[in-house]
Amino acid sequence: MAELGVIIGSGFSCPADLPLVNDITDYFLRDNKEQILHFGSGEFKWFETANDAEKNNGRLTNSYLAYGILLNEFVELYCDQAEEFNYEEFYQFVIDNTANKDFIIKLKTRSINSFDKAFPEIKIEDRFYEDYTRAIRELQIREIYSMLNHLIADLLYIRISQEEIFKQYKVFLDFIRHTKSIDFITLNHDCLLEYLLINNDKREYSDGFDCNHEVLKTLEGEKINMFSGIFDKNIIIIKLHGSIDTYRYEIAEEKGSFVNLTGEYLYFKTNDYYTKQRPYRHNPETGEKVQSFHWAIDPNFITGTKKDEIISQAGIYNALFSESEKRIMLCKTLMIIGYSFCDDHVNKLITDSIDTSDNLTNIIHINPSINFPFKRESIKITELNYTDQLEGLVLPV
Repeated sequence: MAELGVIIGSGFSCPADLPLVNDITDYFLRDNKEQILHFGSGEFKWFETANDAEKNNGRLTNSYLAYGILLNEFVELYCDQAEEFNYEEFYQFVIDNTANKDFIIKLKTRSINSFDKAFPEIKIEDRFYEDYTRAIRELQIREIYSMLNHLIADLLYIRISQEEIFKQYKVFLDFIRHTKSIDFITLNHDCLLEYLLINNDKREYSDGFDCNHEVLKTLEGEKINMFSGIFDKNIIIIKLHGSIDTYRYEIAEEKGSFVNLTGEYLYFKTNDYYTKQRPYRHNPETGEKVQSFHWAIDPNFITGTKKDEIISQAGIYNALFSESEKRIMLCKTLMIIGYSFCDDHVNKLITDSIDTSDNLTNIIHINPSINFPFKRESIKITELNYTDQLEGLVLPV
């Protein structure tokens, strides 16, 4: 039983200069015809977040302009039928329409016309016009998903100094430092919470991933941090909607040059470029390398408007939700930071705990723009505007 359960929403990350929904939306709404980088290794990146080497390398494939045009056309088609732009609804719009043959034909036609209008000199004078437009003419749907995930993830990396981060989160860190056991359930894809714990709190945490296996390894034979679903520390982190440092390994049967996907998956975490690109699967009993094929290098998180459907299906997200259900019922105090109560499955976690838990006695709600919407007479609710107001607050015994 944890002394403290914490549900973390996007508002928690604002002091670290990480974006809210509206901030991400602004990137998609602008003219992106020359704002996308596409690397030969498969990644995508925003132009302004890149260093000089990345700006050069991301424009070597000749496809970067086509992807910018495709993104513009996706946005325009979405805006034609939406009252206002929301990037999660836009993401779902893309997912729902890429299976529609007529939609794809319309998208490709519009995109070619837009490309020719935006870059007439390439069409008239450049002998590589076919290369520049191939991503449109031979559109690969998986590449569109990859682009969206990489571009969202690119905005969620910490880019301010460690000194500034610790200054912004000092009161929060001081508060949790005196708490022996904490169950963090974070809805954010960023790695801010892990960063704070590793670099300041200095306590070990469990996030359901570990290296206690003989399955996924690097070329050098080092074990890769793989999802096991085991949470065995006093401090745990559940990334309920996934994370920008998590990747899906698609299990396949390799017979010579033939590769047959089985439909099964493993999930692993890494911040290392080469580990992400080339993990190898081994037979855990014999140690034999049985799979070299790997191509799913997109950050693995769920967004869009159908998270509930994904979480209800068997797999990592269902396992994370089940673990959250179990743990939130056992905590004495529940803290909710920066969450706007827009996800039904998260609201269910909270209301089930309020209605049925015999342990929960105290709720600390931190949000400057909304009050806690659920009540129960036997539970004390403390409303705070910012985490700085945690100073001097003591958890009930």
